[in-house]
Amino acid sequence: MQGTYEQLILTGIEARKFDIESLPFIMGTRDGITLLHAIQDLEHGRLDLPPHQRDECWLDTRKVEYLVTLSRDAFPPGNLEYYQLILPDGTLSGRYINDGSQRLRTAKEILYHPERFGITFEDAEYLMANTSYPVTLKLHRSHQEAMQRFQIVNNNLQLTSYQKAIGDLIYCEGDKQREFWQSFVDDLHKMIYEISLQVVDKPYPSKEALTFWPALHRRKRHDLSLFWRYLSKEKALKDYQVGANIPITSPVKGGAQYFEQLLADRLAHIGQQEATQQLKRFRGIIELETALFADCVDKGNGILYGCYRWLLDVAILRRNYNVPVDPWEQFARKFIHESRGTTNLYYKDIEVPGKQRRMNISLSRMYSLDAVCTIIDSDLMDYMGRKRRPQHKGKRAGWHSSHELPFSKYGEGVTVLEPGMLNMARGAHPISAVAEESLALEDVKK
Repeated sequence: MQGTYEQLILTGIEARKFDIESLPFIMGTRDGITLLHAIQDLEHGRLDLPPHQRDECWLDTRKVEYLVTLSRDAFPPGNLEYYQLILPDGTLSGRYINDGSQRLRTAKEILYHPERFGITFEDAEYLMANTSYPVTLKLHRSHQEAMQRFQIVNNNLQLTSYQKAIGDLIYCEGDKQREFWQSFVDDLHKMIYEISLQVVDKPYPSKEALTFWPALHRRKRHDLSLFWRYLSKEKALKDYQVGANIPITSPVKGGAQYFEQLLADRLAHIGQQEATQQLKRFRGIIELETALFADCVDKGNGILYGCYRWLLDVAILRRNYNVPVDPWEQFARKFIHESRGTTNLYYKDIEVPGKQRRMNISLSRMYSLDAVCTIIDSDLMDYMGRKRRPQHKGKRAGWHSSHELPFSKYGEGVTVLEPGMLNMARGAHPISAVAEESLALEDVKK
């Protein structure tokens, strides 16, 4: 722990104990529950963590900052929000914490492991017994309803997209089936993690990293997006934006706003038995594809997790297109060889002789597949019914690549060369039929 923080903590505790008159906010808030009692309630089952409150995700730096706040008692402590369920017989359930779980669990760690923060047990116990929180108690009809409240309350705080969205999957059939779906999601994560160990040294980030939780949850969201791409038979080169800060609001007329909502709806529709069968088939696919990647790697080497996971996306996409094994194997071998098992592809710039360019791939981003096929000279896109954008080898300086009309025939793939001045003057528009004919005449004259 940094010396500056340690000094702030110890000074704050000393002031709270013995220098009350010098600190105007020393008494804090005393009309709620003390942290010590809240911790004891959590320990003895008088307060529970609901299913949508699972991961403890504060970094050590955030925990120390929280302890600084507790030690000084100079800032409002915030609020704890509890809730109870209205049971079918009209009685109320026990209490669950819906807002403040990270603070409460951090306080518990400080109380029982004060040495990690450079303070004594006596000081830690003093802080917990003399810091109070006002408590708001809500009544909800289901955990699912409480989860929606949790999402709204925490929408502007430092929650990851995974934390915001996972509740939709757990409660896809309501409260009664949440244990099955929680186990289902856990099995999906565990399965991909264990299989990936064949080719990836570090499937998950280091717990010591400052970005551990966001990085871990990004990979878990990618697990879910892989399964959704398989289950939905998706053929578009879609990016599910697994690291994005997704909006959390109820679906509007335009439909679901993130893929977990779509996945939750599909799982609820097909039911538990079919979902279990689909997960088994999905496991078989991941095992087969991972074995192929392992065979493509030079002995003694592995591939980076980003490369591996991007290839899994392509593997599922090609299965959705029913692409034969041979062209797929050739693509996988070429890509792993050219990228050296990393997320970077280096290639020569066709417009500037001697210049090298770099292309980066990342989780779930399939729109880069077209360019990758061009760089490594793979015909995989042809088997998907998509025309690759050709490279104009030997293109002269001053000439640009322009799209042809009509788009209904060529899409955005086929390009022709034209003088750069004409290209820039036309702006972001496709090349016209007149210009195309003039270029063709020029080629004839040459």
